[in-house]
Amino acid sequence: MIRPSLPASRRAPHVVLWVLAVLFTLVVGQAWAVAPEPPRVFLDTTLVAPTGTTIAVSSGGDLQAALNAAQPGDVITLQAGATFTGPFTLPNKTGTGWITVRTSAPDTSLPAPGTRVNPSYATVMPKIVVGGDPAIGAAAGAHHFRFIGLEIKPLSGAMNFRLVELGTGGETSTATLPHDIIIDRCYIHGNAGQAAIRGVALNGSRIAVIDSYLAEFKDQGSDTQALMGWNGPGPFKIVNNYLEAAGENVMFGGADPSITNLVPADIEIRGNHFFKPTAWRGVWAAVKNLFELKNARRVLIEGNIFENNWLAAQAGWAVQFTVRNQDGTAPWSTIEDVTFQKNIVRHSGSGLNILAADDPNPSQTMKRVLVRDNLFDDINGTTWGGNGRLFQILGYAGGSTDLVIEHNSGFQQERVHLPQQHHAARGRRFRLHRARSGGRDQHAHHLFPTGGVPAQRHRGGQRGHLSRGRLVPLLARRRRLRGSCRAQLSPGRVQSVQERGDRWNRHRRQHRRPGGVDGERDLRSAGDV
Repeated sequence: MIRPSLPASRRAPHVVLWVLAVLFTLVVGQAWAVAPEPPRVFLDTTLVAPTGTTIAVSSGGDLQAALNAAQPGDVITLQAGATFTGPFTLPNKTGTGWITVRTSAPDTSLPAPGTRVNPSYATVMPKIVVGGDPAIGAAAGAHHFRFIGLEIKPLSGAMNFRLVELGTGGETSTATLPHDIIIDRCYIHGNAGQAAIRGVALNGSRIAVIDSYLAEFKDQGSDTQALMGWNGPGPFKIVNNYLEAAGENVMFGGADPSITNLVPADIEIRGNHFFKPTAWRGVWAAVKNLFELKNARRVLIEGNIFENNWLAAQAGWAVQFTVRNQDGTAPWSTIEDVTFQKNIVRHSGSGLNILAADDPNPSQTMKRVLVRDNLFDDINGTTWGGNGRLFQILGYAGGSTDLVIEHNSGFQQERVHLPQQHHAARGRRFRLHRARSGGRDQHAHHLFPTGGVPAQRHRGGQRGHLSRGRLVPLLARRRRLRGSCRAQLSPGRVQSVQERGDRWNRHRRQHRRPGGVDGERDLRSAGDV
């Protein structure tokens, strides 16, 4: 039974008793799970001082001619506020020096490097517009371009499928892919009230999108993304951006690579704000999720905010890790070595959906995925549509290996796990949440039938081996909630809740490790809260 949402005034005490997901350990076998491998390469996007000449392009000037003439180390300045109509193509140059394409406005008119731009800076940006696709494309092997302070958008009324195309997706060799391209403090967007499909196609290597603002990617029938990559090996850096789209705000996979055995890899996704405007609800039909991996390896997703997702073209899951051989021609497709940590996921019909292997197309099975130290808030099917579930783990065609879910806090409406793992999960160690929602316990042994739990004492259980975790009301220690609890609980029950919270506090002090969603401290330090 799905329980209706509670009024805000009554939410906190019920969260303490029913919905708080807490952290204890499930073990399969006797050995430790294999930890995911982090990205092998983290791109350095530090601004490099130019060493060449400056090519100034005024309003009405020829930007393509400037791109063709520029040499490594040169700077192309575009007149602030002027409009340049594309499409434009980045040529392949000899040498490894950076060619910078930027606004003519001084550095002081833009946020400092490391600070996200927003639409208020459009007045000091040159406008690159296009009626077709793309506004900026890349010749085979184009490399070492950096864009600073540009606004890129379609002409009003024009249907655009890709504003910035870094690789067409049809290349069959990594030797022809664009590489070493940085989008820095740019405003890339569709037009309000008009369809636009994709902001940037990430089909190359050593590509970074940083401190930028991508918005207004939406449609009634087609998938839309702020960023999407499927035919580039990486590495990729996506850091400190605002990312807005109706379909999947960011996705890796979703189309089969044209390069045999290619898996996008070494992906850093940190400090971004993934967002869907609630004004789109009921207006733009093709709403799916905030972030999805279908074919990816060595991915770090850390310190992001994922906000607003509802039941529409999909079931309302905010985040999806679903192995997909999308078109049936890439059986090597996999999800491996993924770390999802220190993120906030809020205002969604459901939380995280995991599919360990594709069905019906053949694929590899998911391996080494870690979900820890995250906060899931307002996961509610009544408000947002969907099931109101925190996690769902499916394995119709194959089970996952070394899947770890630990040390997360969740405020959800329905069950934590949906026990439809047809193939038992394989691995050495699993750590999962234990939660109560709607007064019902979620039993992890349904998902991991071969597993046991380290010896802990819980009400109604036996010492030495448990088939499930236990509920520890972490928030009960907070003075501001205790009064609310007392109003609805007997004195004996309040004392029991507080004592368990105190025991958990002692445990945390003795076994503290860095990180984690540690109540108000981490929320205050997170960006965009």
